[in-house]
Amino acid sequence: MLKFPKYQPTLMSKKYFSMLIGGTLTMMVASILLMSDSFIAGAVIGSDAVAGITLVTPLYSLAVFFASAISIGIPFLYSTEMGKFNKTRADQAFGFGILMSFVAGIVLFILTSFFGNMYLRSYSPSQQVLDCANEYLYWMRFTILVMPIQMLVGNMVYSDGDETISNIANVVQGLGNIVFSVILCRVMGIRGIGLASFLFNVISLLVLLVHFAKESNSLKWNLYFSFDIMKDVLKYSIIDSSSYLFLAVFTAALNAFISARFGSEYLILASVISLCREFQLLFDGIGQTVGPIFSIYIGEENHRGLRTSYALANKTAIVEGIAVTIVLILAAPLVPKFLQVTDPHIADLVITGVRITSLGATFVSILYLLTSYYLAIEKFALGLAACAMRDVIFSVAFAVAFGTAFGVTGMFVGIAVAPFAAYALLLIYLVLRYGKDDCPLLLSGVPGNENTYLFCLSIEPKKIIDLQKKVETLLLKKDTDKRTVGKIKLLIEELYMLILEKNEGKNVLSELSVFIAPDEIKIITKDDGVLFDISEEDVTVTSLAAFAVSAYMEKLRENRYHLTTMSFNRSAFVIKKCKGNTD
Repeated sequence: MLKFPKYQPTLMSKKYFSMLIGGTLTMMVASILLMSDSFIAGAVIGSDAVAGITLVTPLYSLAVFFASAISIGIPFLYSTEMGKFNKTRADQAFGFGILMSFVAGIVLFILTSFFGNMYLRSYSPSQQVLDCANEYLYWMRFTILVMPIQMLVGNMVYSDGDETISNIANVVQGLGNIVFSVILCRVMGIRGIGLASFLFNVISLLVLLVHFAKESNSLKWNLYFSFDIMKDVLKYSIIDSSSYLFLAVFTAALNAFISARFGSEYLILASVISLCREFQLLFDGIGQTVGPIFSIYIGEENHRGLRTSYALANKTAIVEGIAVTIVLILAAPLVPKFLQVTDPHIADLVITGVRITSLGATFVSILYLLTSYYLAIEKFALGLAACAMRDVIFSVAFAVAFGTAFGVTGMFVGIAVAPFAAYALLLIYLVLRYGKDDCPLLLSGVPGNENTYLFCLSIEPKKIIDLQKKVETLLLKKDTDKRTVGKIKLLIEELYMLILEKNEGKNVLSELSVFIAPDEIKIITKDDGVLFDISEEDVTVTSLAAFAVSAYMEKLRENRYHLTTMSFNRSAFVIKKCKGNTD
């Protein structure tokens, strides 16, 4: 019988896949809750309630934009500073995020309270629709108040490696909101849907606070303000948070085109396409997942780690894109039923539209990953341009062009083709600007070099010996003197024997990075074993291995030797090369 080798996960691949569901839920929860509010309102109350929620949607999207501007940028900045072993700066970034979340929530609450009704009346809706919108907005104001801090804490807990608490909080918020929206809607009308949203934002936040009592927590509550941090946060946030604005512009343009070209009775098609696009926000969960990993490697100046993590995320993006296409094709007949579309002709167009537009999902997924990556490596203009091409420019241009030429079906085809065209044009630009070899990762502009090497292992005696031999072979090939090689071999042996000793009976995964410079060798290790600070090991009461490791610890910048990062140990050692002939 044919036998296949058992898959052996690496430390980072294990962490990546364990965080993937949480990352996807984190990015999807806002859109899912808004979509569920519309479905519940339509099923329980009627079309006026759906129209009322639609009127409030731009206010909600605006709140998500400002909340995202804080909650997306802070985790990137925090993880990057942790990658540099700069805990003080990382804490300041978190403190800035807390302060700005409170400010944003209060300002948005005041604006919606005093000017919300004025905004709703500007659409000149019927009195029934206006009443529904005001009833829904009553409690949504409070949701908008707590949303910035809830999203910040959620993203920070997730970036700190606690995918368990993050997943629980997201599931509680999502399921709780849906269930209680149905219950409260029957008792309180549409105001009950808004109340359920507020309550489960608060409950989700309370669940997230459990992380701060854990030993693995690295987050420190504080308040801090800095214009430098504000500038960095806005740079890191601009791409992903702009997605909400771009999608709003896309929806508005689609509404205008469909109404003018085909008639207002076809506007439901714009809602369907928008729902499909909001559903595809789950692709950004990949970037949410791999973003902290990118940031750690960027902080380490570790090109090899960036290549490895990007390759893993790219495979996931392709698989998710294909899976979403299949799901949407199969589920398309259910969409007109959920939206209460009764006209058979319009219902057929809805089904056709969902199926055709889903064909571009894979390229949408890849573009989401690329924009997240360019955000991480600080190619902000490039990432923002790719985001605009994906969400607005090509989608609107192709929808209008194909729709004008070939009718409603042509519009669907244009939207399906747009992501492929955007991706193709982006690659052509990158090749012409940076060269084929540097695309699409553009590592020539990222601090670090290719003289970095990555080794992954499951910590056990035989594999520790194998790792020693591999590192020895590498260093000798790179003309490192034998005395320095001997020091590093001994360090690896004693370090991993100490980790093995601390985790007796457990399967511990580790990653070791070797950075070769002209005058020194830097070793960075990561492991998912029991948390302990190697740099502060009390050699008088522990083992000989602890004594040996402590003896080899040398100072790094900011005097940081060890940090708990993404809930695993991460330690760094610098070994100066011996001068003269030491053979």
